[in-house]
Amino acid sequence: MAFCVQPHRSAPACTTTQNSGPLCSITVTKIPVRRFTARVLPIDRENRVLLLHGFDPAVPDRPFWFTIGGALEGSETPQEAAARELYEEVGIRAGVGEITGPHGSRITSFDFAQYAITQDETFLAVRVDGEAAVSFDHMEQVEKETTLSYRWWSADELDATGETVHPENLGELLRKIVQGFQRR
Repeated sequence: MAFCVQPHRSAPACTTTQNSGPLCSITVTKIPVRRFTARVLPIDRENRVLLLHGFDPAVPDRPFWFTIGGALEGSETPQEAAARELYEEVGIRAGVGEITGPHGSRITSFDFAQYAITQDETFLAVRVDGEAAVSFDHMEQVEKETTLSYRWWSADELDATGETVHPENLGELLRKIVQGFQRR
């Protein structure tokens, strides 16, 4: 007897083929979402960037490091969204005038939970004094549930890590931003 089970779903109709065992016809459709986002890179005096470590709830065994940020709301500018997200996600306050950039942009696509997300990302930065106190107190519930930790990373550490980091070229971007800070 052949059967298939998916968590939180009824079993689909299955048949058994003579050579390959169970054959199930399941199509999982993700909900498409298009977002315009501000990604903010808090950079300390040692030229390290603060990243969050989290996971997609649909694939919890594949954690990754990612930049702070989120979707622009209403008529927000990327700088306004960056300042808001910086406080909401890690508890660091910065004025809109302290946010620099844009330092780069990209369009990326990825899955998260039940969503297929296409995201237009604008990368901004802010200098922070010392190793700023980080707090997850103002995160949305889904962020609290899917964020494991945080860490300050140097560009060399980003280049050398075997862990998954988004975006992949973050070490290079960090160096470019730091050079701009040093020219001021």
